Amino acid sequence: MTPEEFKEKRLKLGYETRGDLAEAMGITRYAIEHYEYGRRPIPKWAQKLLECLRLAQLVEQKRQDGNSLPSGHGGRGS
Repeated sequence: MTPEEFKEKRLKLGYETRGDLAEAMGITRYAIEHYEYGRRPIPKWAQKLLECLRLAQLVEQKRQDGNSLPSGHGGRGS
């Protein structure tokens, strides 16, 4: 993932500031800044956590819309 892709994902997820994403990820906003400016490589765990945040948003949207999740995808009894 490039620094530009990382920033694009942050914005698509609705995290307007680096601080907002940093709080959600449990890291400092300076770490996010380093990733977005290419000062540090973006760790695999951070990329995976972004994907988890995206999926969590999708699940929440489905619940708010009253749609159920497909069988075997989360919830009890899976």
